[in-house]
Amino acid sequence: MYRSIGAKLLRLCRQLRGGKSTSIICLTVSYQSDRWLRPLLESIANHRSDVFSVEVVLIDNSRLPEDVLKDCGQIIPSVRYIKCRENMMYGGGNNVGLAYINKSCEFSYVLIANPDTKFSTGSLELLVEAAMENPAYGVLAGIQLEYSSGDANVSSRSQVDLSRLKDSGIVDVRWVEGSAMMITKRCLDSIGGFDPLYKMYYEDFDLCRRARKAGFKVGVVPAVRYHHYSNASFKHKAEPERVKLIDQSQFIFQLTDPEYSWETNHLRVVRWLVARTIKWLTGHQPGFGHGLRAIFREYKSRYRVIRDNWRSRATGDYFAPLPNLNETIEETYTISSKYSTNEVE
Repeated sequence: MYRSIGAKLLRLCRQLRGGKSTSIICLTVSYQSDRWLRPLLESIANHRSDVFSVEVVLIDNSRLPEDVLKDCGQIIPSVRYIKCRENMMYGGGNNVGLAYINKSCEFSYVLIANPDTKFSTGSLELLVEAAMENPAYGVLAGIQLEYSSGDANVSSRSQVDLSRLKDSGIVDVRWVEGSAMMITKRCLDSIGGFDPLYKMYYEDFDLCRRARKAGFKVGVVPAVRYHHYSNASFKHKAEPERVKLIDQSQFIFQLTDPEYSWETNHLRVVRWLVARTIKWLTGHQPGFGHGLRAIFREYKSRYRVIRDNWRSRATGDYFAPLPNLNETIEETYTISSKYSTNEVE
């Protein structure tokens, strides 16, 4: 269905805009992601179409080697490179990209894609067509597959019953994972970027929650498939550190739920903490001791910030502001302009 109606809509849109195609900006945030960028960019380059264009903005939270950047330029010369002044993490890095394209680019959709992802053939076309046919959806994603095997991973199986899916239509969900999600410009204008309250993890869940509260639908397009290695940028870190960040963010996510009162959220969090602590004490939740201490420190040091965030969301303010580019960007350039043609060929 998307192949027929969606393609006609894309072509009509292109004609009305004087031959210009619908523009998609792909943001990918790198943190020591040298080995992953080539497969991602190749999968994007293979999706080029005469009815829509995909531009890539690469946000660097560390410092990619020059040979890696030249390799990126060989695949897609127009890649825009942004070097952050410090590690902005996932949400912060994508917010830098969003602030940049809001200021410098015209676009209809933003594709957030982790560097350790790659898209199956035809997936971007199907994603764009689904979005154009269903403007009520502000956030869309596909079925997430294991990077090498191609089997559906835990995230996809937890959201939808894959055994009962057909490769057509959209499945409504409460959230999609931020490893690969497409967001409409209209949705971004309403809710802003990722909430800076989250250091790492759950910022994608929060964005989906704010999108739904702002009146947009969130969905999975079963025909769209992408591969994800999962936590590639965290493989060099100790597992307790990753678990601690997850626990901190889950704590904040539950405490700021606008569906409930501030007091009710505290009761829900206490039940969650008790259940997790029992699992930890009985050996079923290793490492939670680090997370528990981090949660109490987080609550003590950021109580007012967390409370004010809940209050804003509970009163209908779902907007998360974007950062000041002058304070966050060290340098930015198009790879093709930075390196000569001979260097990138």
